[in-house]
Amino acid sequence: MTQSPGPLDGIRIVDLTSMLSGPWATMILADQGADVIKVEEPRLGDHTRAYGNRRNGFSASFLNLNRNNNFTTSCYCNIRSNNSKNNNVINKICFNNKP
Repeated sequence: MTQSPGPLDGIRIVDLTSMLSGPWATMILADQGADVIKVEEPRLGDHTRAYGNRRNGFSASFLNLNRNNNFTTSCYCNIRSNNSKNNNVINKICFNNKP
């Protein structure tokens, strides 16, 4: 059966959050059809990866809260830094496809 697009189809959300409330909010947006791109801190990733039982490096809470998300794992950028390389990566994520 083909699923019809949700009300947020065509909207891109860049998820720079971690822990619980941010991923939970973007999970709801993704469930409604938004294209959610999750960007994680390069060294540690999202803290919920380590919660509870894990299988293949993912906890159940991480997988549930981040369902329907696209992950950016191939780029490393410090969003707190104001250099042009980091700004280019964020611009590519926000306005193009993926870095």
